[in-house]
Amino acid sequence: MTTATMTKPEVTREDIERYKSDKKEMPQRLAILSWDESDILDAEVEARKEYDDDKRTDDEWRKEIYEDSDFWFMMREDLHDNLSGLMQERNPSGEWVACVENFGWMMRNGTLPAFHCEEGKKLLQMVLPECDCTYYIHNYECDGKKGFAIQNYHHDSPTGKEWYFILPA
Repeated sequence: MTTATMTKPEVTREDIERYKSDKKEMPQRLAILSWDESDILDAEVEARKEYDDDKRTDDEWRKEIYEDSDFWFMMREDLHDNLSGLMQERNPSGEWVACVENFGWMMRNGTLPAFHCEEGKKLLQMVLPECDCTYYIHNYECDGKKGFAIQNYHHDSPTGKEWYFILPA
């Protein structure tokens, strides 16, 4: 399970552009939070194997975990709670601005009007598309304001070129 930490470095737009120009992905290890079902599943399989007296196979564990809706609900709630805490630390007023670069298969750019949001779940619902997404949330700083940069992967952006930049308004 990924937990929030403020010890990760702040990334800037220049850092992200440098990775893009070098045709490299932003290192996932720099993310402060993430939602990657494959990584979550792999970590949980390893954790459960440590206490497994029946010596089940990895595939048996994967099937059990994948079908465990309570597990996935709790993992998502933990992510939302951690993001909510970070949002409160960075912007107690809850007023945000956001823009997106390379949205979807047409790779569009755009800006959301300023909005109020105090919960991680709602923030993700407001900016990410309504589909299965894998995303990595990074510390982000621009013009002295600290917010978040989200690298998103989904069916219309499988290579992770879709980025959301969210800053205090």
